[in-house]
Amino acid sequence: MQGRAWTSIGLEKSNALLVSLLLADEPDVSGLLLDLSADEASVRFSLTRCPDLAIRQEVELRLTSDRLDRPLLARARVTRRTEEPDSRSYGFRFTDYSDFQHLSPDIRRLLNRRGSNRVQPNPEMPVEVTLGAGRDGQRYPVRLVDISATGAKFRVSGEVESALLKTRRIAISMSFPDCGHPVDLYGIICHRGIAGTEIDYGIAFESESESGPRHQDAITAYVTKRRGEIMQRSTAA
Repeated sequence: MQGRAWTSIGLEKSNALLVSLLLADEPDVSGLLLDLSADEASVRFSLTRCPDLAIRQEVELRLTSDRLDRPLLARARVTRRTEEPDSRSYGFRFTDYSDFQHLSPDIRRLLNRRGSNRVQPNPEMPVEVTLGAGRDGQRYPVRLVDISATGAKFRVSGEVESALLKTRRIAISMSFPDCGHPVDLYGIICHRGIAGTEIDYGIAFESESESGPRHQDAITAYVTKRRGEIMQRSTAA
């Protein structure tokens, strides 16, 4: 196929993603990947080779990269169509993207770059979490309510709220199922609110941490996996 464009997301060309739209009765169409999150993508097509897609139409996308062992396939639904002078852009919401679990770490870090939808943990495989006022301060076990690549909501007891009353920058340690190491990072408590007899903390993760990029890799991999599990369960129902 000719005319494929590299994604404009800020990786070097050798790390970038190529996107192609797979059509049943027509040749594949290549486009420019404008944006990518864990559940959505935005793609621009040249008017010289532009597909006519209906809103809510189901399509299949193929993502390729020099850093991938094989192409990744994702089913998606058209959610947006924008006409421009020399191009047409579509928004796609993924309906099946289990292949994304095979993304290399540097590409997985692209997911959720604009913010993302949160997922709830599997109650049968809970995420163990502790919060603390600092690296060497006392740690308090809390419950994960939901999480995205950029933040999370944790539910704490009144006793923990009293202990962390004056804390804004919080130390977080999370142990995800099937992850071989704890994820240690810092976040900012942006919101505190009553949740029955307990307190909810809305925390934004700091982008840099002592553990380097691997904490983001682990969080994004977990969010992507959970979204796939939730999607499969809703489809089966």
